[in-house]
Amino acid sequence: MYERSLEHHKKVYVCYVEFEIVSRIRMMKRVFQDKRKLFTGKMNLELKKRIIKRLVWSVATYAVETWILREVDRKKIEASEVWIWRRMEKISWRDKIK
Repeated sequence: MYERSLEHHKKVYVCYVEFEIVSRIRMMKRVFQDKRKLFTGKMNLELKKRIIKRLVWSVATYAVETWILREVDRKKIEASEVWIWRRMEKISWRDKIK
């Protein structure tokens, strides 16, 4: 009985974390889109990075200390990070980076 309950709680927790990660990524992208002109403008690259780390990533990583991440979750977070950096530098998905 106890094992079933424990397994159920693990499944519920995994669903919660997955939902939380997806919603945080959406919020992060919304913040980026709202400030798109700022991030894609002619500002110094180091300054852009600092602003993104403080403004965008603070939204994405709020309460991250409480999450237990699976490999799938890590890949989602990494993909969202790549999305931001590519958008900031105006690099298309079709462009190859050497």
